[in-house]
Amino acid sequence: MSSPVTIRPPVPTGRPGVFLWGGPALVTLLLSLFHSARAALWRDELASISAATRGLGQLFSLLGNVDASTGFYYLLLHFWTSLFGDSLTALRLPSALAMAAAAALTTRIGVRLYGRAVGVVGGLLFALTPSVSRYGQETRSYAFALMAVALATLLLLRALELQSPGPEQDRQDQPRAGSAGPDPLGERRQRMVRRRRWVAYSAALVLVGAFHLVALACLAGHAAGILVHWWRERRRDLLLWFGGAVAAAAAVLTPLAVLGHAQVGSQLFWLDSPNLSTPVHDLRVLWPTLFASYGYAVMMLVLICAAGLLTWRQRRSALLLLAACAVLPVLAVLVISELGTSYFLARYLLFTLPAWCLLGAVGLVGVARQVAVRTSARTPQRIVAAAAVLGLALGAVLSFPDQRELRSYGAHEWTRYPRGTAPDYWAYQAAADTLAKAARPGDGVYYGGWDGYMIGTGVQYYLRSRVRLDQFLATESPEQNGSYKPTICVNRVPCISVAPRRIWLVEPGPITASDKTWATKGQYATAATYHLSRIDVILMTRKG
Repeated sequence: MSSPVTIRPPVPTGRPGVFLWGGPALVTLLLSLFHSARAALWRDELASISAATRGLGQLFSLLGNVDASTGFYYLLLHFWTSLFGDSLTALRLPSALAMAAAAALTTRIGVRLYGRAVGVVGGLLFALTPSVSRYGQETRSYAFALMAVALATLLLLRALELQSPGPEQDRQDQPRAGSAGPDPLGERRQRMVRRRRWVAYSAALVLVGAFHLVALACLAGHAAGILVHWWRERRRDLLLWFGGAVAAAAAVLTPLAVLGHAQVGSQLFWLDSPNLSTPVHDLRVLWPTLFASYGYAVMMLVLICAAGLLTWRQRRSALLLLAACAVLPVLAVLVISELGTSYFLARYLLFTLPAWCLLGAVGLVGVARQVAVRTSARTPQRIVAAAAVLGLALGAVLSFPDQRELRSYGAHEWTRYPRGTAPDYWAYQAAADTLAKAARPGDGVYYGGWDGYMIGTGVQYYLRSRVRLDQFLATESPEQNGSYKPTICVNRVPCISVAPRRIWLVEPGPITASDKTWATKGQYATAATYHLSRIDVILMTRKG
């Protein structure tokens, strides 16, 4: 028989609870902060910096043209950089804090569903996952979307009070001798508490959509959990509360979704759609990328299989909920991506990691308990703890090479790590250093290439105020035209005629003769060339 799904009073909180979730949160934070400034900025992070460092009016002008779906994160980052600056460490710190909060929430979900052992082990498995610290060092909204989904899941459980308690919690729920038993909430107060919890859940869904609309696929798992709960309780009001919470969140997010959908064609055109005729292949490709590690992904798969084998009969309701929160959003995004614009990308599905890690924790703790039973240990708790520690140590060993690789200088360019090979990185910093050493104040500069390469934004970020250069072909800055690239002279001849005597071309390499002619109309000759990783920096001087 599976454990019944029941409404129970909230698990008491206090200092021990803080210690429970504080450990995984601290490990996650430390791993996310370790060498967080070592990896160079990549294109998407530069878009975040460009947006967040504008004035509010300029930021909203940008969002009207592009990246509306990321606007809430940009707004938060705008105020953050106003307070703490835009150093690499400062820019990536919010994501590290969000991942730490997600680890704490993952632990609390595990404690609520399975007890302390699974909660803590699940939080630590989450902390050790290479992709967690990778995107905990990313100046993008993925860590925040993951945190918001974990928060929404926990608030849903609180609204349902869905628990599968162990004997310890059962004893806590029993009235003490000589007492009159638990004092039930009055009907009016109970309705008020229920309303507050569903409102909180709805607000968390708004946060999910505000940080990343694709993360709303978590509703597929939540809806499945609601159906499981309804099937056992047969309470019509449960469906009404859930439907109302989702509808309220949808009403708030609809304008953002409409604007984001209008812009998505110019942003995700590069992402290939999955093939529903070979879903197993697509999922097999996704799996190691989701964890950013082949070894860790295999270990998690083994533990999740163990969870199904060892706990299916005892904790079926909780297991189904976690499986739904892990699997159904992935399948939903897979199907949606086949029908239109593709969103099937590992970093868009990071929000499923808490569920996957908790399933792994169920398997690891289940195996540890089997070891304790088979050895007939006098102190089974110690055996369980020792076996769990060994499992976590194995995870740390398997993930270590990936943790090291993900902190290399060009690691953030390897967006589908560990698949394929490391691509060449864009040498924004080296180009900036070249200009700082060789350029003179007042020299002209032209940053070429496709907007998405973010060459101008990247080089200027690293160049700072070391040398002032004149963008002689620009008639409007990105801040003025509401985009990521300046407006270039339609008729370049007048702009070139008043350009400085020395100009620099900074473009994707190799720069061809036609590239030089386009930028200078043949009025300049090459004086020096610097070939860098994916970028060429060329000094040209006026002829005659």
